[in-house]
Amino acid sequence: MVGFGPNPFLRSGEVGSCRVDKAENECYMRVDVPGVAEADMKVWTEPGFIYFHAQGSELPEYNYQGRVFGGSISFDKDRFDSDGVRAEVKDGVLWLLVPRVKN
Repeated sequence: MVGFGPNPFLRSGEVGSCRVDKAENECYMRVDVPGVAEADMKVWTEPGFIYFHAQGSELPEYNYQGRVFGGSISFDKDRFDSDGVRAEVKDGVLWLLVPRVKN
């Protein structure tokens, strides 16, 4: 059944739509945002939070309005630097890098 549960067309790779990995000096976050161009992604931060919002491309010839993505990610503001967040949309994936606070 298409549209329910994991993607039945996925042959390998991660099933989930987001992932968080911590490294020694930063935290990496990946959020799937198919159909979104980097210019359409808005990312902003506040201490302890990253927010994002985007509207996917509309395709009127297919009667497709596009998807809307948005959300927030919280983190420990004493351990991670919200001012240093880097964001990039590449091949339908929002990549976020949050550096650790240097002690």
